[in-house]
Amino acid sequence: MSWETFRKQVAGLPSTPERWELLGAAGPEYWDAGNSLSRAYVMLLASSDGPVIAAQPLDAAPTAHMLAVFATMACLGPSFGEPRRPATLITADDSMVPELRAQLHAVGVKVQHGGTPNAAEAYESLMAYVSAPTVADSLTHAADDTVRAYFRAAEAFYRSRPWEALAAEKFVGFRLEGQPWRYATIMGHGGEEYGFAVYDDWLDACRMAYAHMPTFGDEWTDEPPDPLVAVDGLEGLSLYPPDMLTQADAEVIARLRVRKTWKGQYALVQRHAMEGVVPALNALEAYTAIMQVLTARVERARGRTVTSIKAQVGTDHGTLEVVYPARGTEDASTSLHYQVEFTDNLFRRGGIGPIPCRVRAVVPAATKWPKLISAVRTAAKESGYRDTYLDNLTEPDELVTLWFGHGSAVEPSPTVEQLAGLDSVSIGLGKRLHPVFIRRVPAPSQPGISASWTEIAADDLTN
Repeated sequence: MSWETFRKQVAGLPSTPERWELLGAAGPEYWDAGNSLSRAYVMLLASSDGPVIAAQPLDAAPTAHMLAVFATMACLGPSFGEPRRPATLITADDSMVPELRAQLHAVGVKVQHGGTPNAAEAYESLMAYVSAPTVADSLTHAADDTVRAYFRAAEAFYRSRPWEALAAEKFVGFRLEGQPWRYATIMGHGGEEYGFAVYDDWLDACRMAYAHMPTFGDEWTDEPPDPLVAVDGLEGLSLYPPDMLTQADAEVIARLRVRKTWKGQYALVQRHAMEGVVPALNALEAYTAIMQVLTARVERARGRTVTSIKAQVGTDHGTLEVVYPARGTEDASTSLHYQVEFTDNLFRRGGIGPIPCRVRAVVPAATKWPKLISAVRTAAKESGYRDTYLDNLTEPDELVTLWFGHGSAVEPSPTVEQLAGLDSVSIGLGKRLHPVFIRRVPAPSQPGISASWTEIAADDLTN
């Protein structure tokens, strides 16, 4: 459709007494695919009453003709209300007025020079939104040699394709000297995002593994889980196109002449939290060392599945330990014991019940929760009760699932010692959450796990 045809359509629209404010301005700078600094521009129309009529990004500064075409097309498809013509179009740029008047006279819209406060406010809001960082600086505080070593390791890591040799459901554990154990899972098995996610501790790994599980049976959803509902922060290594780099990181890459890591993108370390992107917890050197260890082991496997890794690597921040597959017991106590207690309604064989019961179990600190549950279920059957389903472990305050399964081999799962450090934990039984009480006790005379059920009066359930 020709420009003249569009103008005839607009001229036939109903005219309203509205005043529209027109603005054409520079947008934020960004790094394009050629790793060059470029600038975006924007055209924006806002009603004098406040709402935005239309907005359009540009690669070059808008001319008066472009602004006239933009305003004309906005009449045909405004962001709110019916197609219409405003009585007046206002621009703060007096140099644009003659051309705009010549172009818009034919459609019956007057053009005036004047203030555009609503358009300016909308522009500022838009710039604040598009300028908000989706990635954080990850290279600017590191020494040049550290950055070079990191990208060399990243190139080798992606070239080795570790997602073909390391299982998606198993974890890489690593600990930098003086810091707690962190846990990573390799990404790339689905053919979409490549790298690895890093969890602050084993409980976060459990929370994320069951983030798609409902707390109760009637809460199933097909929607993908929001990871930051389950954990406070999620960190890791992934690929980013050049135009997503921060200006500071792009300058470092350009100055050091760093090559793209893989598939035309750069491998960056990022940490995502509720407040947005924030500085990473783990040092860049730690990521370099992890990638070096994994790459060496994958290359040594020569196309076979990697079954285990144990390594120690020296870094500027101390020794880094790496282990695969990690089970979350790497820092577990070998001497402490805990008593675990909760209630359930059991049934005698033959259908007698429900009978309110309390279970007490004494376990070593490193005992995995499903192993405890297996012992508890065995104790129930040995006492003449029907098998009980104890498959949902939850942090009740946040309604975050920590474990969901039916068997002692379901992983990842927390240890009793890890659960003891939480403010509260509950087990889901039907439609109710029953609190689980965990406390330190002296070591028993017999090693291993001991568990027993006791029938209790209904009015004693809270004691």
